[in-house]
Amino acid sequence: ERDLKVVFEYQTWAAGVLFVGMGTWFWIPPLEVDEGVSVRVAVKVSMRKWRRLGCSGLIVGLTLLLQGMNQFILSSFGYTSTQAGIANCIYQATSAIVGVLVSLKIKDASGVRTTLRKMIFWGGLGYVLFAIFASIINEKTDEDVSGSLFDVALVYFFMAVLGSTLMGALPLILLSCINIVNEDSSYSVSENVVSGLVYIEAMSLAAGMTYVTTEEEGMVNVLVV
Repeated sequence: ERDLKVVFEYQTWAAGVLFVGMGTWFWIPPLEVDEGVSVRVAVKVSMRKWRRLGCSGLIVGLTLLLQGMNQFILSSFGYTSTQAGIANCIYQATSAIVGVLVSLKIKDASGVRTTLRKMIFWGGLGYVLFAIFASIINEKTDEDVSGSLFDVALVYFFMAVLGSTLMGALPLILLSCINIVNEDSSYSVSENVVSGLVYIEAMSLAAGMTYVTTEEEGMVNVLVV
């Protein structure tokens, strides 16, 4: 509990620094943009591709759920709060690094589709293997799990894989949705509208699933996700 309290204190200070840093936004001059289609029309055009937006919102929602609940889920398997916190940091750090690097290398819509399929495939495979690993350590005592360097190292590895593939794919998922919505349309739908629709579903799913996962433990949460 003390270690978790220290982590929260550091997070509070970091959040305070970021909040103060946001003051620099007041120096950003307003942009002058041409008026596009109305929000109502943009939403109507976007919903023609509701299947793709729905699937994308599902993936985004589950990755956000893992981001918020990783530490809680891993702690229920017997990892210490410090070990679970490090694992969650690895998940988020690898997603940020890989997401930026992959986005910089992609030059066209074809590259987005190809790369996204590979990332989701390997991410899905990684999660299946993680679920198998979780079912194994679920039979161990908390002391055996937290005291095993192999189990600790392996969960760090899985978090790196899931972070770099699933959550790291978020920029490509949104970019793919924007391309698909606009490819057969005579209208130019902004990325704000498309991303907003995806995140409405994703955040609703993440919020609901967060409530569910706090009522359950360990392996049940892994299987639910």
